[in-house]
Amino acid sequence: MALVSSLASLLAVAAILAVAAAFGFRILRALNLLPESRVEGFLYAAAVSFSGLQVALFLLGMTIGVKRSLLVALLAALALAAGKGWRQLGETLRSLATFVRELRNTRGLLLLTVAIAAVLLLDALQTLAPLTGSDALHYHFTGPLLDLGRKFAPHFDMAQSFETGLTHLLILVGLTLGSDHVALGLIFLGGVLTAGALFLLARQLMTRGWALTVVLVFLLTPLVFWQMTVAGAPDVWMAFYTTLAVLAAARGVASRHHRCFVLAGWLAGAAAGAKYTGWAIPAVLVLLIAAEVRSLRPAVLAGVASLAAGIYPLLRNFRWTGDLFFPFFARWFAPETVNAYMLGVFQADTGMGT
Repeated sequence: MALVSSLASLLAVAAILAVAAAFGFRILRALNLLPESRVEGFLYAAAVSFSGLQVALFLLGMTIGVKRSLLVALLAALALAAGKGWRQLGETLRSLATFVRELRNTRGLLLLTVAIAAVLLLDALQTLAPLTGSDALHYHFTGPLLDLGRKFAPHFDMAQSFETGLTHLLILVGLTLGSDHVALGLIFLGGVLTAGALFLLARQLMTRGWALTVVLVFLLTPLVFWQMTVAGAPDVWMAFYTTLAVLAAARGVASRHHRCFVLAGWLAGAAAGAKYTGWAIPAVLVLLIAAEVRSLRPAVLAGVASLAAGIYPLLRNFRWTGDLFFPFFARWFAPETVNAYMLGVFQADTGMGT
């Protein structure tokens, strides 16, 4: 029964992905941002939906709290609002099936595809194992668990809780639905989507075979394997958002459509919202857009979109502590303003004082 229950968590993750992708298709079509490639459109749709869901859950959490009934109602509303997005999702699945059948015609490509599928299957089964990541047990899962079903509040007794970002709300989704395996499955999903985005990026530079090789190497990287399975850290979602932000920016440079730059900025902001160090991503993206297009307007649009997508954890910290980057930077390293209590907590936690 335990195995059946755990497998059901993966089906729940697949259902959430289907709802997100279908709704994302509708958003992209409404904004005239849907690319010709169905697989690329699927990845953009998932990215837009999940990043938007993170923002919505954050706002709900800061005001009334994220409860199971509210979360289910929200997902149901997205499923209904998706409309024709469901048809586009079906077309994407058929297109993917055709793509896989084409790979069967070449032995080398078939072997690479089978290897990738085997690694992903092993990763998926690993998400059914107990959570073991020390950071996850310390705060990645503990922080969202403390906020389960209640309005978000500061946890000064757990300093690392101030490091949680928007992607931690995907962990909260799983916990709210009653399963840490759903939370781990959503982290695994971030790795799967990243692999897909990486394939698209690689195909801009190399043949199909080498692009599949890049994906396989990515999935076999020990850190990636760990992050996608039992680590319990949602950082892999940053790679997904960042890769698509680069692709969207490249489309914008080629087409000069400002909507592409807005999309790129939004996705870069979603990556930055995962943790404060991620703000290097939209900062560099904005500079590159300005340099490539030689115009400030698209760069400004991308910058504003990135703030709209990811600024919320910083604003939360400012509201609770008066410091955007609390507990880091220690008010710009001014000794007289260091929070002695938090410094002591970190010293005890990391062993710096020994």
